[in-house]
Amino acid sequence: MAGQSRTQAHLALAAVLLAAALAAAKQAQAKHAVEGIRCYGVAKAGENDCANASGSHDCAGKARVDYSGAEWRDVSSTGECLKMGGYLRPFMGVNSRLSGG
Repeated sequence: MAGQSRTQAHLALAAVLLAAALAAAKQAQAKHAVEGIRCYGVAKAGENDCANASGSHDCAGKARVDYSGAEWRDVSSTGECLKMGGYLRPFMGVNSRLSGG
């Protein structure tokens, strides 16, 4: 009987830890959805945060060109994006503000 109580206690603890982890993940996801701003034209090749606007890839780190207008980095505010020299919407070509051209 003591072994069964111990197993039940371990299962209960595992359930509580799982619930806490899920709640933390959901909170982080909600915070990202509220605060995350896509800043286009600031990612260097291989440093983009997710899929690009043109749909040529769907993963972070797949950008092939520095400062492409289709690639974005996630920033916390529009002001941060603008300070970085980025744009709030995707655009064709390369960001001449950062590429020097």
